[in-house]
Amino acid sequence: MRGAEGEDNMERCSICQKEINRYVGATWLKLGKKDIKICHICNMNLGILQSANEAGTNPDPSVVEYFESIKNISLDPELSAYFRPYLDKEERERLAQEEAERKELEQKHKEAEANMICTTGFQVDGYRIRKYCGLVGGEAVLGTGFVSEFAASVSDTFGKRSGMFEEKMRMVKLEAQMEMRRQAAQTGANAIIGVSYQIATFAANMIGVSVNGTAVVIETLPEEVR
Repeated sequence: MRGAEGEDNMERCSICQKEINRYVGATWLKLGKKDIKICHICNMNLGILQSANEAGTNPDPSVVEYFESIKNISLDPELSAYFRPYLDKEERERLAQEEAERKELEQKHKEAEANMICTTGFQVDGYRIRKYCGLVGGEAVLGTGFVSEFAASVSDTFGKRSGMFEEKMRMVKLEAQMEMRRQAAQTGANAIIGVSYQIATFAANMIGVSVNGTAVVIETLPEEVR
């Protein structure tokens, strides 16, 4: 279909520029802040590229060749930036290396969190502080709930302990402490000293716990000075 002045008004794929009609399906691709319409062939091949990228493997050479042959990709800066990680081998390898390093660092942080020594004191027996990494902290807020409050009021009436309330307090303290441990692990620390808790109550049956401490790197004392 053409306009009055002969301008081509038919819909075309934003990648390969082929006509999109009732025989050629189309879909939308998020490109930066805008959505562009692409044909089903480009969409299918793009899916192959993305799957290979997620799996950390090299994509099918024929698919790479398909997109490299489309001049519109190299001419359009936004399309070029979008496809660069998929088509540029060095870029793919760089991104894969970054992802591997990110996962390795994430694993190290998890191990550091699990093995983190926490104490309310300012020394750890058998260790000495080699480095101070700064203050760390964690906060958590939890609703007590109607049932817990009712059970607590009954327990208070009969002078008994409220197991529901105690469990809620343990949960919120643990959540706050885990956040503090995560912060400390990210600084490279392996211990937290001077740990202290602050507890606050808010409206709508909410309990808040804040925990703070000093992240440090500690090392085992030599045998002769223990």
